[in-house]
Amino acid sequence: MSLIDTLRTLPGGQQPRKRKTLVNSRVWKFLATHRLVTAFILMVTVACIVLISFIGINSSAIPVYPNQIASVQITANAAFDYVSQEKAGAAREQIRSRVPRVYRLDHEPLKKFEAAMNSLLADLDALEREDAAAEGDDAAAVAVAAMAAEGDAAAEGEAARAEGEAAATEGDNAVAKRETATAKRETAAAEREAAAAKRDDALGALAKAFNARGPYAATTDELRALLGAGDAAFRHALVETALLTLRELYKDGIQDPTPGMASPDGTATVFKISRPDGETAGRPVRTLEYARTELRVNLASEGMGRKNTNLIARLFDNGLSSNVHFDEAATTALENEAVLNMPQPMVHVEHGQVIIENGKRVSPERYEMLEAYRTYLLKHDTESNAADMQLFRRILVVLAMLLACAIYVRIEDPETFLSNGRLALLALVVVFNLALVRATYWLAELPYFVHHSAAASTLPYLAPTAIAPIIVAILIDAGSAIFMALLISVFTSVIYGSRLDVLVLTFFASMIATYRCRNIRRRGSIMRAALLGGVAVSCFALLFGIIDRQLFMGPDFTVPRQVLTGLVNGLVTGVIVVGLLPLIETLFQRTTDITLLELTDYNHPLLLRMQMEAPGTYHHSLVVAQLAENAANAIGANPLLARVCALFHDIGKTNKPGYFTENQRDRTNPHDENNPSLSALIIKSHVKDGVDLAIKHKLPRAVIDVIQQHHGTSLIRFFYQRARGEKRYQAGGSNAPMPAGNSRPPTLTPATRPPVPASVTRPPVLASATRPPAPVTRPPLSTQTAPGLEPVPVCETTYRYDGPKPRFKESAAILLADGVEAASRSMRKITPQHLGELIDQIFKDRFEDGQLDEAPLTLEDLNKIKASFTLTLLNMLHSRVAYPPQLGKVEEAPVEKEKGAFPESAGEPSSGTSSEPVK
Repeated sequence: MSLIDTLRTLPGGQQPRKRKTLVNSRVWKFLATHRLVTAFILMVTVACIVLISFIGINSSAIPVYPNQIASVQITANAAFDYVSQEKAGAAREQIRSRVPRVYRLDHEPLKKFEAAMNSLLADLDALEREDAAAEGDDAAAVAVAAMAAEGDAAAEGEAARAEGEAAATEGDNAVAKRETATAKRETAAAEREAAAAKRDDALGALAKAFNARGPYAATTDELRALLGAGDAAFRHALVETALLTLRELYKDGIQDPTPGMASPDGTATVFKISRPDGETAGRPVRTLEYARTELRVNLASEGMGRKNTNLIARLFDNGLSSNVHFDEAATTALENEAVLNMPQPMVHVEHGQVIIENGKRVSPERYEMLEAYRTYLLKHDTESNAADMQLFRRILVVLAMLLACAIYVRIEDPETFLSNGRLALLALVVVFNLALVRATYWLAELPYFVHHSAAASTLPYLAPTAIAPIIVAILIDAGSAIFMALLISVFTSVIYGSRLDVLVLTFFASMIATYRCRNIRRRGSIMRAALLGGVAVSCFALLFGIIDRQLFMGPDFTVPRQVLTGLVNGLVTGVIVVGLLPLIETLFQRTTDITLLELTDYNHPLLLRMQMEAPGTYHHSLVVAQLAENAANAIGANPLLARVCALFHDIGKTNKPGYFTENQRDRTNPHDENNPSLSALIIKSHVKDGVDLAIKHKLPRAVIDVIQQHHGTSLIRFFYQRARGEKRYQAGGSNAPMPAGNSRPPTLTPATRPPVPASVTRPPVLASATRPPAPVTRPPLSTQTAPGLEPVPVCETTYRYDGPKPRFKESAAILLADGVEAASRSMRKITPQHLGELIDQIFKDRFEDGQLDEAPLTLEDLNKIKASFTLTLLNMLHSRVAYPPQLGKVEEAPVEKEKGAFPESAGEPSSGTSSEPVK
């Protein structure tokens, strides 16, 4: 025993248990249903929406973005001046384009060429000396041979003439000698040709060595022409003349102009030349073609002949190259100096001047003017309200929208229209959602967003407009959520300057999220639905960027930011909805399918307690839950709500489980020792005990309502008939016969027995208990009536449940399922005909007793419920094939029950009809 229980057992420590009950005061009823409260909710909602959507909204703060079509006209409410950076940028570009470019002269190519030419001259001089020595030796040898041949020929001629004819033979020898001399001369010529070839090879090697010293292309012919132009002194003078010409050309500058830049006189225009000392001067420069021409003219004056002049000029062309190069650093410094001295362009805006024109594309200059205007207002703490945005007009607009919403709700969801709690829920979530939208709009007034248009352009895509539609779709229905989505989208577009694109975008995203939240049962599904809405926002942002001709990866990454903001919007919406749902459920006593699904966990403390302390009631609740769920599904009600409410509808029996027949296992019935009124009071108390447990365990209001309504105001007929029987016995005096073996009259009558076909023969079924009550040994109360006095009549109200009657479809289905399940236990043979007759009788009794008067059920719904009950019970109570007895065992004969005895399958004492147990 716990310490608390021990203290309660001490004298004065035992305190009476107090039940928790629902607050149903007149004030609460007034607040929940009175039309004055409805009007008050409407007025407060109008005031809040006007305050959120219009007050403080000025035209200057309406988001407008560069290169987009403006959706609002903005005019200046005050004169102001600002420095136009756009005009300053254009002026800077103009100045930079007018500042002459600075070039520098490069003399390195000429220096390299001079060094190469000096080396070439030295090589040519050496080659010339070698050639001269070789040619001298060859010439002397040839001369000596010629002189010897001529001397021999003369001597021979003299000898021949002297001797005459006798010396003929000697003449032949002279011829031979002459031939020998000729051969020697030919040999000398061949040697000279070989020497020339050797010179050519040497010149080729010199040309190759010269070309290797730079980007040159000298040939052997060019070097031969230079070598053959004259002696060494002439060559040196010729080269010096050419180099002098090159120096002059390089000094003036040589430029290889692009087509169209050369002047007719062969010059290229360069405005500034950077000298080595750092000074700049303007002058024209020679073109490359002009430099070649001037070089040829100077070489032609040396009188070398046209062919040699061209060859030598081609050699010196290797020294010509463009030496005028753009000096970027000097040019930039000059431009910066010019820009620094540029005056800042000031722009003056008059009062009433149009800054942004509606329907026109926002140019960078206009957007800069708008930013300057916003900065001026922020600095001077000035508001600019459009003249046509008057308070009365705003109130009319909001009132018209809310009245249209009220008409829609009145047509599509009358239950919401008649409940101030639901209307307050709608008003609260709409106002809260618009407040969040206004908060995102307020961000545009911060200095960071004022000066960063790329960041400010993401704000309309950040507005979480799907919060209220998702909450309404989960807590009420999808129809109301659709209209809430439209309402919020309209006022969101008003906040952002009556932008049609914002209206369509937000409404589309809210519709997608609402569609995904129609029958949601898990909190993770809320996140997925909200993210789908965010994906829709991102897709629209991308499409709008394409339409507005914005680059996806532009310099400010505007489109990627908007796409990412749409996804963040969906994520934030889901987090807010998941966080708000439990609070709103508690505040407005609404129950979502998410909460109901959590309550179907059989490890719930109340269900575990029922399993342990009242297992019969637990099994009964499971069957009723299955019946009610299938019936609710058939009539279009909420099957999950019906199942959860049915699981908990009899939790009050756990306080006194032994007083209910399904939990009696030791064949004793405590009601046999009580009078009927006390038994009826105990039976009825399970409703109040159930409400008490439900409140303590914070069960939803719908479950508590079903606990109160699942019996309605039906009659506990068994104890009512017992009380009437005792009164009749008392009225008859002590000589009146009592029922054998019982102190109370039997209740089995044709009126209280379920209809049984004539073809079926079975013992009569009594619905008083699952077994015959034990004989009562105490004497009957008031066995004799005083003369002249009549017994007090039995009050039927004492034996009726306190109600209320079922007021919604799920509660009515549970009431009917409760009676059908209890009555079906007493059936020995389950056939469609017998079961149908039993269900019809129970429905008839409930209908005639008025238990369905307040339930929104039609006759069609009742027929669907009957068909659902029949199908479910036939599947649950089906018979099985009898297995044959094992060999060697004798089957015991069935024991025939005593006629009129209570069957073991009978239910507990009846409350509504004699064919069902007491509840």
